[in-house]
Amino acid sequence: MSDQARATATPSFTRLTVTAGSEPFGTAFLPDLAVGFDLDPVGYVEREYLVTGEADLFDYAADGSRRIRTADVPFTTRILVRRPAESSRFSGTVHVEPLHPEHDNPPTWRSLAPHIVRSGHAYVGVTVFPGPVREMIDDFDPERYADLTIPFEGLGFSILQQVTRMLRTAAALEIFGRPVRSLFVSGWSATGSMVRVYLAEGFHAENLLDDGRPVVDGYALCIAGGGDYALGYWPLSDGVTPPPLDDPRRTVQAIGVPVMEILSEYESESNGTSSRDDADGPEDLFRLYQVAGTSHSSGATGRGGQTAADQLEKKGIRKPLREILEEASDARMDLVVIALFAKLERWAQEGEIPPKVTPFSTLASRDDGPCALFPEALPLRREVDGNVIGGVRTPWTEVPTAAYLPHSTPRPGRCEVPPQAPIAGPEYLADIVGHRVPFPIEKLRARYGDAAAYRERYVRRLDRLIRDGWVLAEDRAAFVNALPAGDDWT
Repeated sequence: MSDQARATATPSFTRLTVTAGSEPFGTAFLPDLAVGFDLDPVGYVEREYLVTGEADLFDYAADGSRRIRTADVPFTTRILVRRPAESSRFSGTVHVEPLHPEHDNPPTWRSLAPHIVRSGHAYVGVTVFPGPVREMIDDFDPERYADLTIPFEGLGFSILQQVTRMLRTAAALEIFGRPVRSLFVSGWSATGSMVRVYLAEGFHAENLLDDGRPVVDGYALCIAGGGDYALGYWPLSDGVTPPPLDDPRRTVQAIGVPVMEILSEYESESNGTSSRDDADGPEDLFRLYQVAGTSHSSGATGRGGQTAADQLEKKGIRKPLREILEEASDARMDLVVIALFAKLERWAQEGEIPPKVTPFSTLASRDDGPCALFPEALPLRREVDGNVIGGVRTPWTEVPTAAYLPHSTPRPGRCEVPPQAPIAGPEYLADIVGHRVPFPIEKLRARYGDAAAYRERYVRRLDRLIRDGWVLAEDRAAFVNALPAGDDWT
């Protein structure tokens, strides 16, 4: 079957039911633990479907072009759907994410859940990696997931093509109750790298509706820079060598729909070789948004939650520890990302061009400041207080009580790499975790006076960010509740 024919193939799907003893892996909410996002109070439901078809596996020809390595590989994956219970409330917008290889975690849902339910959107998480399939069968619910099979790493590219197209066909009426008007794909970390490859290797270009329009209306590549040699360009399949750092495929090219690259400070340190200028079209629609004061991983998260590890823990599989020596960051990247995704939606749906920001800049040598352990990283330029210069500004860096840094130190014996994570050791795991260095109380008093004056200044700056569109008004309370720790200066 040709690449184009495979892209337009429509897999079959069947719904999995939920019983007292059988629930979806990574379900939205665990009521006994009060973990995750409770869908019932907001009028949403969760549905799980098995999706069955045939996918192609790819590698590279001698000239570097993508070619079929193994054709017509049978697969059965699963999708998790969260949508309004009443189809009349469905906005027609769907956010799709390939689920992460660590426990099928859903970073897009974790960050975007409040925005999705406020807006009447739907969410679809797609299992695309073999590891979580084995985990679901071996460790979680072998009966529920007995039919799952993704036999090879790399089938996920073709699976993502087919699932997204399926959601734009008549299947949408059964799954959502109404047709899909707009569909967005996003990925984070490993899946952000996967989405980068999906765009660069032509999977998006092949994936078209019957009228010739793209199946996907916009993309977000989150915390996944192309400048990390090993992890910045996800392999097409097992054993495939990634392209060199100067290969243009590592840089997002014009694809005819909006693409946002949303990075923390961590990925920005190595993004120089894959960086590019913003563009407004007509075919090249691109924005780079680097979020000040954030890192690849943070202890501060949104309401969406990642429940799979808790489900496994109830079955006796302990969660790995992730402790650092420093004070963990309280930065809320998710609250900024919500506003950026809203801009992406308006860009694709209404043609509203999003603003540009001054990007971070790097110093010349790794010896000039703190930077990641891997060799491609360079320190970012910082203010005398230690906070980064440029990017999307945030209240915690605009009205700071601490310096926010994207790397930390593992607590000996208390920082454990999850088996599914492509991380070399505890020092590399802690390296992606952000921390804060609180200012001395004397510095806080000299700058702000007292805690009440600081809080007032923080809220004024927050309201300005809301007026400028970098924070949604609906998330104002969450920002106020996330005021940096240590504001009691007595």
